[in-house]
Amino acid sequence: MATPLESRTGIWAAELREVSRALEELCGGLTEEQRRWKENPKSWSVGECIEHLRATNAGYRPPMERAVAKAARV
Repeated sequence: MATPLESRTGIWAAELREVSRALEELCGGLTEEQRRWKENPKSWSVGECIEHLRATNAGYRPPMERAVAKAARV
């Protein structure tokens, strides 16, 4: 039987994978025009939002994945 920490780290790892899958499902079929569309000049396009998430996750995801993997080994 898994310990509470093992169960939680498995959930965290699954959640990290789900973010990437959901983003691809939601935005993978968009055309370039759809990705660039803005409601107004001050708003962000879908593409800009995706790039922001990608850049943010590039900084946070690797340490989070290492922490999850380390916690699973403990």
